[in-house]
Amino acid sequence: MNTPDKVRVKIVTLRGNGFYSEKVDPQNPPYILLAMVSNLNLGYRYRVEVEVLGDYGCVSPGVGSGDICGAKATYAFMAHEFSDSDIAAFMLMPGNYSVSIVECDLEGNCFEPLPSIGRIEVLDHTVVNFTLTDLSLPEKIPLRAHTMMSNVTITLSSQQATVKIPFGVSLGNVSEALKNVEVTLDIDESYGITYNVIRGNTTIKRLTPGEYYPSEFILEITDTGDPGGYLAYRIAITSAEGEYTGETYSSNDMERSSISASIIFCGLNATQTGQGSLVCELP
Repeated sequence: MNTPDKVRVKIVTLRGNGFYSEKVDPQNPPYILLAMVSNLNLGYRYRVEVEVLGDYGCVSPGVGSGDICGAKATYAFMAHEFSDSDIAAFMLMPGNYSVSIVECDLEGNCFEPLPSIGRIEVLDHTVVNFTLTDLSLPEKIPLRAHTMMSNVTITLSSQQATVKIPFGVSLGNVSEALKNVEVTLDIDESYGITYNVIRGNTTIKRLTPGEYYPSEFILEITDTGDPGGYLAYRIAITSAEGEYTGETYSSNDMERSSISASIIFCGLNATQTGQGSLVCELP
């Protein structure tokens, strides 16, 4: 690839004085524009756009990126903490530019939270500032319990069996990261069987916004007499700690702290002739 030609820019004032720039080329514009963006909203994506106004100007994203400058450049980033801040850097030739910021949620809905800076004249290194309106935390943190085995029927091939109950915990995007998320398995009702919890309460060390954590509880089930039985259970998130705020959240602070489900157990009722029928204990 051919190396771009280097040029010097001559500026002549109304008094007739002439000034010459250092040698520049389209890969190394002489001036840096810093767009400082503060008070970002967690879980949102942003992009800063710089566009040439008029006939003169050339802009490239980043500093020392080696990209050839053009009529428009974009810098994209994502907020990882509440009230986060970031700096978008561009390299520019002398000229007039507009600077704007776009905010997008994870569903792709975008808008301009602030009016663009309509016209700035760049004849030196330049700094612009965007301070966004703070989005407060939702009334309930978007923490939700899920079960992948809701209201199912299980056939017992023997008097005793091991049953796995898969579950998940999800954290929505507009939230701080959480730590020490406590999840419990509560048995609300049972008959026709006895149970022993092999793997019960779980602590999730850390959940980040947008993350889904899968796991499972394990029970040992024993049929107590006549074939069949019934078990009603509830998966509950009892507490969590905010990584950013340090606040302790209870189940009342969560969007869906618990979810209930049930299991119907069926067993073979054998007869003296060796024939048998499948018996299910219905609630």
